[in-house]
Amino acid sequence: MSSKLKNNQKSRDKTTTATKEGLEKTSTPVIKTTCPNKRISRFVGELKAAWALAEKRWRIELRYPLSLLYFSIAPILWLLPQLIYGSAIVGGRYSAELAAIAGTNDVWVFTSLGLVFNMFVNITLWSTAFSIRREEWTGTFEVVYVTPVSRLTLIFGNALKSVMHNGIGLVMQMGIIIYWYWGLFAFKDLIIALLFLAASLLLIQGLSMLFCAYVLWQKQGYRAIMLFEAFLSIITPITFPIVTMPQVLQYLTYINPFTYGIEGFRNAIMFGSTWLTWVYLGILIAMSILFVLIGSKFFSFIEKKLRAKGTIGQY
Repeated sequence: MSSKLKNNQKSRDKTTTATKEGLEKTSTPVIKTTCPNKRISRFVGELKAAWALAEKRWRIELRYPLSLLYFSIAPILWLLPQLIYGSAIVGGRYSAELAAIAGTNDVWVFTSLGLVFNMFVNITLWSTAFSIRREEWTGTFEVVYVTPVSRLTLIFGNALKSVMHNGIGLVMQMGIIIYWYWGLFAFKDLIIALLFLAASLLLIQGLSMLFCAYVLWQKQGYRAIMLFEAFLSIITPITFPIVTMPQVLQYLTYINPFTYGIEGFRNAIMFGSTWLTWVYLGILIAMSILFVLIGSKFFSFIEKKLRAKGTIGQY
């Protein structure tokens, strides 16, 4: 009886195989196409997911209004000591030596523009780089990480909230600088300066993916980020002209993408849309795209490595 059942099963399998082969031979070849509408809907879905992450972060922040207030006005508190120190060293707001080197004698504006750009970039980078670790602290890492969205969207959503939050301090700082420099720059120059900030956000996204991968791997990556920021402050002309740096550091400065961000941002407001300003913007955009590609590849590599080891969810 069992042998008959086996023979019947074999004959059915042969018939099924022959039917499939016949259909494959006679059917019309199917051309696989990707509908543009699906790509658009996918992109819109990723944006909605990023906004949901930013909204979640805002809900948490709004539960602690004093903390929100502090980090909103802290950029002003960080800016004033630097200006007082600079004025004490130079002997006032204006300096003939600075005018000979940098093309402007206004120490306050020159220093403030560099500090504003640097603080906005650094705070956003720090907050975004720890986005994954923050999810682990709050116990939402597994829930967020298994959602059917791109890993880059998870990072971008946290970056979006950081930009919105840090933008409050940026507006306050720029309001003070514009008051000091009122009548000495055109509105279109301010728009060009904002383009440098926008390009720097792309750079931050790339660097954040590098640091997120490192934090995902080492869990506590703040030491590496602090070391990076300390080294970056040495080779970035934040409050001083490049020509005042040692020759060796000047070479490192010109391969630092933040140099072109700060110099372009500052030059756009103080000197307008010169040819050098547009060159700096082009270099910054090119280097930002490069870092995004490197960051995404590195994050994907680390994620696959941790998945293979089974330690991606380890606290």
